[in-house]
Amino acid sequence: MSGSGSSFRDLRSDDTHDISGKNGTINGQGQVWWDKYRAKELQFTRGYLLELLYSDSIIISNVTFVDSPSWNLHPTYCTYGSKL
Repeated sequence: MSGSGSSFRDLRSDDTHDISGKNGTINGQGQVWWDKYRAKELQFTRGYLLELLYSDSIIISNVTFVDSPSWNLHPTYCTYGSKL
């Protein structure tokens, strides 16, 4: 397991983001984090699978996010015109 507790993927931009897949799945393998959390072995917070920051015109389609250590999809300070 690696990471400092921040997001696995961070996107920051004023541009349009189109995140699409061919009906694929992004698996955050959160069980590893939950096991360590319950055993009180974590020295940092659990990360988000995908965090979108200060973005607008986001389109996410044909992809499934599962089993994140924390949030699967975390749009922060994004416009509501986005299609999630």
